Amino acid sequence: MNQIKGLVSVIVASYNYERYLNKRITSLINQSYKNVEILIIDDNSSDNSKNILKQWKNHPKIKIIINKVNQGWVKVSNKGLKLSSGEFVMFANCDDYCDEFLIEDLVKKLFDFNSAGLAFSKSLLIDDNEEILGIDYENREREFKNFCSKSCLIPKISASKFLMHSCIMPNLSSILFRKKCFNEVGFFSENYVACSDWVFFFKIAKIYDFYFVNKPLNFFRQHQNTIRSSMSQKETLDEFFKLLFTELSDNHFLENDKKNFRVHIIYLWITYLTNLRGSTLIFFFYHLKEIYKYDKKTLFYFFHGFFR
Repeated sequence: MNQIKGLVSVIVASYNYERYLNKRITSLINQSYKNVEILIIDDNSSDNSKNILKQWKNHPKIKIIINKVNQGWVKVSNKGLKLSSGEFVMFANCDDYCDEFLIEDLVKKLFDFNSAGLAFSKSLLIDDNEEILGIDYENREREFKNFCSKSCLIPKISASKFLMHSCIMPNLSSILFRKKCFNEVGFFSENYVACSDWVFFFKIAKIYDFYFVNKPLNFFRQHQNTIRSSMSQKETLDEFFKLLFTELSDNHFLENDKKNFRVHIIYLWITYLTNLRGSTLIFFFYHLKEIYKYDKKTLFYFFHGFFR
């Protein structure tokens, strides 16, 4: 499908969030940037979401697709990509909402900085009742916060290094992508569930810079009903290891920092283990074997640091 210059395709994967759906949609149609199409794909919701969406079916900017069977977030998002027409793409989680200037500000940065494959903003963390709990920026690692104390272009080599420490864009609703990124590196990987977006960020960072807008223009809902919360602790950590060790071996930007990142992976792993709900010892030995499978040198740094 030919891309329309300047058009932003907003893809909303809707599933069982009837309580937030109208606020999500309203925040999108009220954007100051008007060249927008909104593709809402309901993934066979079992609540009242489908009836709420019927109220919007005649809106000129909105196209509604109803899945007959549940496919999951990754497949729904990839389906939206195939149906989208815009030069830019945004994935708007159905339980979040946004400031009226989010799209306008991010589009402007992608027009101003041709080397950037995506632009993203800060997100305010909110609870089920719209109370502000904090801001995602405060949870990022120190080097990222120092680098991004103001709005700035993040060179791809720096983006790759920041991503090895954490998913610096924890909420897709705060990001605007160039559609051509997906044409060049592929769609979201179905080999991951919780980390499919993080994997994709690494792929983009091998080709493009990122742009960070140091303003909270997105509202990121915090509650228990998330993809990560529905996965077992083992499944989540398995994806975490697979992702980081794959990038450790494949990413040429990290060549001079591999020792530091191996140590950092061990640190993240131990931190995660200390917060597990029971069975810590079982997980410890299970993941020792997993680390050995992925990268034997990482275990060397672990035992060297433990016994020295």
